[in-house]
Amino acid sequence: MNKVIIFGDNLGVPLLLDCLPPDLLHHGKPVGIVAASRRPQYVSELENLAKTNGIPFWIQPKQSDPQYADFLQAMQNLTPDWIIVNSYSMKIPVDLLNLPRHYAINVHWALLPQYRGANPVQWAIINGERESGVTMHLMTESFDEGNILAQHKVPFNWEETWLDAYKQLNNAAGAMLRKELPCLLRNELIPQPQDETQARYFHRRHPEDGEIAWEQPLIKIYHLVRALVAPMPGAFYKQQELVINLDTYHTLPQLALLKSKNHPYSPGNKRQFSIKPLRPEDIPFLRRCIQGDELYQQDAETWGQLFEQETEQWYEGYLLQNQSLLYVLYDLNAVPYGCILVKKPLHPTRTAKIEIILENRHSISTPEDWQDILMLSQYIGSFELQLEEFVLHCNSVDNPLIKQPFLSRCEGIIYRKEDWIPNEPDCCHTPA
Repeated sequence: MNKVIIFGDNLGVPLLLDCLPPDLLHHGKPVGIVAASRRPQYVSELENLAKTNGIPFWIQPKQSDPQYADFLQAMQNLTPDWIIVNSYSMKIPVDLLNLPRHYAINVHWALLPQYRGANPVQWAIINGERESGVTMHLMTESFDEGNILAQHKVPFNWEETWLDAYKQLNNAAGAMLRKELPCLLRNELIPQPQDETQARYFHRRHPEDGEIAWEQPLIKIYHLVRALVAPMPGAFYKQQELVINLDTYHTLPQLALLKSKNHPYSPGNKRQFSIKPLRPEDIPFLRRCIQGDELYQQDAETWGQLFEQETEQWYEGYLLQNQSLLYVLYDLNAVPYGCILVKKPLHPTRTAKIEIILENRHSISTPEDWQDILMLSQYIGSFELQLEEFVLHCNSVDNPLIKQPFLSRCEGIIYRKEDWIPNEPDCCHTPA
């Protein structure tokens, strides 16, 4: 029967205890549980868990600690066949890795060789991944480089935080371990080498890494905030002498409003138009734009609430959702001219649609006017939201002075995020 030592925290150890098959273990259970000395907050809980299950318990000291030699000797005395690690926060030295008769195994919460290193869940969310997963692999002296034994993929929802992702990954790890651990302990798994050309390493995150750079695209700020909600330290920004912490989930409309206050910049400087995220004082104008528009006819159920609810009530509901993101278009005199709407900006659709809604009493008199409006729409899609590709659609069908110039300029064109010229915010590129 297999002698197994398990290393982990208050999440990793219970999962391993639940998934290890007793009929393949020495006396039906692991021969030892090890906690990390650098995470003392978990020691008491893990010690009680070990005591309840009648399993010997140790705390791994640092290798430089005088107690390390005694700890290593204790591990040697267990004569392990396997070391299995899950959710552990200390490096396991090579003299420990060499103890098992077979291998030391780690469960890494990412799809290796991507996201080697620390905080893989946070980094995957910060980078806007649509998919992650868990990997069981052999341990080597270098972090997360050993051959792969098994993987399980997990889709990531952009409207969720790292806490939601953690639950899904924990479930995926459980499913993978229940399926693969019996095969592992019977030596039936064949390790596969990692593709080093795809390897990416990420450092351990620190609280100061969460500072928001408001000049970044809105979607990157959104990912940072949802990756660091409490009990992580939270994303933050500085406002004079104050440090404002965003350690709860914020929607895209909420963050668009915050960004406009902290980085009041809109492309189109020295041009005819500018944009700002929708504010409460813009609601009467929005009602005029939407009412009678084809957008209202297509989705009367959604937009009907705009006319049925009080301004404050409707706006509060708008800020708390991610189903639409609205900007208001202003002329040089700060008079609202129209709206730019992105429906379901977080939805993983291949080609998104950006709606340009211009109040019908206005006309677009020059090609430069249309170039401004198209540039601002492209700025939202390509820069702020980093949409892979999108089309523009003008809803002002009742006014040919608005519609026809639009049709001649961009109807049917697919725009992509790379069409936006970086570091030149007053420029845009129309694909041929």
